[in-house]
Amino acid sequence: MEIILTVILIALIVATAFMLNSVHEKSKRQQQVVKQNHGLLSEAVRTATSLYYDVQKQCYYNIYGSYVPQGGVSRDTLFKLLDPRDVPVVDKTLCDIADGRVEKTRISFRIKRDFSEPAQWINYRGFLRGERNSSGRVANIYHTLYDVTEEVSQAEKMEGQTWIYQQCFEQSKAGLAYYNKDGVLEKVNPRMLELFQPIFDTSELEKANLFDLEPFHTLRMPGDIDPLYVCTRFVRRDGKGYLFYEVRLFPVFSSSGDVLFLGVTIVDVTDLRDIYLSVQRKRRESKDANERANVYKMQFSHLLQFVNLVLWRPDMERRVFVISDDVFTEHDGKGFDELADTIYDDSKEAFQHLLHVINTGAEEEVKFTLHEKPQEQGGTDHWYIVSGIPVTDENGKKGYFGMRRDITNLVRVEEELRLETERANNSSELKATFLANMTHEIRTPLNAIVGFSELLGNVEGDDKKEFVSIIKRNSDLLTRLLDDILTLSNIDSEKLESVPKPVDFASTFHNIFLSISQRLAVPGVEFIEDNPAKTLNINVDRERVEQVINNFATNASKNTKQGHIKLGYSYDGRELRVYCEDTGSGIPKDKQETIFDRFVKLDYFVQGTGLGLSICKAIAKGCGGDIGVMSEVGKGSTFWLTVPCTMSE
Repeated sequence: MEIILTVILIALIVATAFMLNSVHEKSKRQQQVVKQNHGLLSEAVRTATSLYYDVQKQCYYNIYGSYVPQGGVSRDTLFKLLDPRDVPVVDKTLCDIADGRVEKTRISFRIKRDFSEPAQWINYRGFLRGERNSSGRVANIYHTLYDVTEEVSQAEKMEGQTWIYQQCFEQSKAGLAYYNKDGVLEKVNPRMLELFQPIFDTSELEKANLFDLEPFHTLRMPGDIDPLYVCTRFVRRDGKGYLFYEVRLFPVFSSSGDVLFLGVTIVDVTDLRDIYLSVQRKRRESKDANERANVYKMQFSHLLQFVNLVLWRPDMERRVFVISDDVFTEHDGKGFDELADTIYDDSKEAFQHLLHVINTGAEEEVKFTLHEKPQEQGGTDHWYIVSGIPVTDENGKKGYFGMRRDITNLVRVEEELRLETERANNSSELKATFLANMTHEIRTPLNAIVGFSELLGNVEGDDKKEFVSIIKRNSDLLTRLLDDILTLSNIDSEKLESVPKPVDFASTFHNIFLSISQRLAVPGVEFIEDNPAKTLNINVDRERVEQVINNFATNASKNTKQGHIKLGYSYDGRELRVYCEDTGSGIPKDKQETIFDRFVKLDYFVQGTGLGLSICKAIAKGCGGDIGVMSEVGKGSTFWLTVPCTMSE
């Protein structure tokens, strides 16, 4: 029994202790709440403005704070500080509380801080409560007001920004829509409906889940949080082609990283695509055109160079011609005055006319031949065909442009062609002369040979010897004539060659002199030998030199009737010089330059073909030597030949 009582007693003690502890904890929590509320109340009192309105006096007085003067302020004065829009509201509220229709109420209004300008407005929000006197009438109306100016300002800004955002959303040129994270449509702007209207019924857009719409049904799954960007093609409902839309999907996250909603933007890029494709096509066309232009420029430049053609234009400010040789580049040419000083008189009139046309801007085309002097010592003349036309650029400015073709080679070829034509014409005449001469020259010795051969059998003694001598002399003449013809043929076929061989020229010359003096003996004319060396071993073409000496002596014998014919030579270690001096009729100075040309005969009554001296000239050239004559009419002539040669062993 005692044990039971003891246990019960312990239980009561524990229960009592637990209850006391609970009461203590509850009391402690209440004290904390009171303390917290007291802090909030203190903060509220500290930030609040407390006034009361004396209904009888219609004046305001401070309770806490110093908003109104210490002596109070009248209702009318305070109302003058109120925002005119708030005066009716505040007045009605005071009347309702004063008349007992309302016990207490909330109120918001805007009031000036004071009467200074510019006005400083304060926004208040608070409570109004009436206090009754002993008779039950409302005597005072208490105001507890809070300054919410900053809060109202922020709210107004937020409201303004919200309005701006709302207008941007509603009037955006892009389609905009917001879906919750499960793909349910929250809000869509008019542009989005407008873009989807040609594709499908827009009423279905509000019902359809985002992830069931194209292109999201193949690219996105619910729960995906990565942004998506795609440009896709939609088929029009009316079958009139396609629409190309740029589609973007982007999740919007909370500060904790959770998806708040999904934003979708759609932009119609159909026109932009067409423009892009058009631009790309234009670029390709431009590239192709540029490539063709470059090919054309290269071809044109090649053509300019091939035909010796350059483009030119005048620079009027600097008074120079700007030259383009290859289309791609330009460089300064000669100045106007400089070029005028370098051309011949036969081109100056045409050039001055060109300058006149350029200076006056005359609408006149010009074309003329420009003959330019050599540009350097020892240079050659140049000929150009110059042409020019007036041009007008895209701004309407007039100018001049032209081409200049170098025809120097063409002029030279033309001159050569003229000379060749003249030579050909002369050749035809020379051939006729040659044939006539050959007919005469060949017939004369042949007639003598044939005639005296027929008479030879009818004569004896000295007459027979004389006839034989005549036959032999004419046979030699005919032989030399044929030799001249063969030599001339070799000259024309460029087969005349010099073959130097070792020879004792002193001995050879003596033999040549003896043969000539016997063959060409002329009464009253003395043959003189000038052989200065007993022995002269040199390398020389003996046959060609002998042929020249024979021709010199033959011509001398035909034109010398008295006096002497002197044949001689000299050697200076480098070249052999042979000569034939006579006291014949001589050669006029104006004929001395042509005496070595073919078929030239100063006296057509003298026997000969007119080929001998031209053959001598060809031999001199073939041997690398030179030939010439010194002559004076009435006194005689000296023909000479020089041939390079060396000593032989």
